[in-house]
Amino acid sequence: MVLVGRRRPGSFLLMVVLLTVRPKPGAAWAAAVWPGGRNTASAVLQVVATPVMTATALTFSLTVVALQPASQQCPPAAARVRPRH
Repeated sequence: MVLVGRRRPGSFLLMVVLLTVRPKPGAAWAAAVWPGGRNTASAVLQVVATPVMTATALTFSLTVVALQPASQQCPPAAARVRPRH
């Protein structure tokens, strides 16, 4: 099952919902949900995003390294991608 090129409507819908929930400056409910300021939010984002990107890059590179020896054992004809009709 190939997932490349398929659209996911759920992620687009989530993006639209999150863009509309942006609080106005000085909103009381926003201060109750997130008491910190922009600098705190930026720091939290950095703390969360850095390990996620590291894990993603490591997973991708290990996958490429694992597939490299496996692809050398296949004949060249088996490695060609044929379009399905």
